[in-house]
Amino acid sequence: MADKPLKIEGPERIERHHEGEETLIKGGSLKLLGIIGAVILVVAGGWFFFNRQAKAAETEASIALGRISSYLNQGDYEKAINGDQTLLIDNRPIIGLASIVAEYGSTNTGKRAALMLGNAYMATEKYQEAASAFEVASESGDELTRAAALAGSASVAEAEGNYEEAATRYDEAAALYKSDVSRSLYLFAAAKNYENASKNEEAIERYREIAMEYPTSEQNNIARLALARHGVEI
Repeated sequence: MADKPLKIEGPERIERHHEGEETLIKGGSLKLLGIIGAVILVVAGGWFFFNRQAKAAETEASIALGRISSYLNQGDYEKAINGDQTLLIDNRPIIGLASIVAEYGSTNTGKRAALMLGNAYMATEKYQEAASAFEVASESGDELTRAAALAGSASVAEAEGNYEEAATRYDEAAALYKSDVSRSLYLFAAAKNYENASKNEEAIERYREIAMEYPTSEQNNIARLALARHGVEI
């Protein structure tokens, strides 16, 4: 006679059932942990590679920017923008700001180069090119670079006769400064553009802030004269 299947009744059956579930859960958990561990290793490896590449790009951009900066300081805007093919360093010509931005625009140094490129384009009256360069610089993580880029964009709008837009951009640049002297400079530029846009109340508000908050600034006396011209007493 064949043996009958062993039947387990009551608590013992429940206990063995739970043991089976725990074995399955533990096995599944180990597999999941293994997958997570592998993913972490892949991500960590990718981050390390990306970080190393980013540092290398930052270094290369800094070297290139150092080599071309003197051309901008000397007012040689053509070479500052396009580079100097006649001078070789390590058997390579000096690349210009445009190439630095194109190749390293995602780095902090690349964004500083974009600010310098925008200024070079402004000096040669290439306003649309300047606007594009300032747009790149405005994405910098450095507030000073970002403020200068906003002021650069404002100068483009001003040169093109878009005075209200220029004033707004100067206001945005000024907002990044709380007590620096550059704030009074940007406020003054905003006030002038508001006047040009026939928005005198906005202009007066900024002239008054300069007169009250920045008594030692170069713009203070001019702001006071502007207020007197508008018949405003401080």
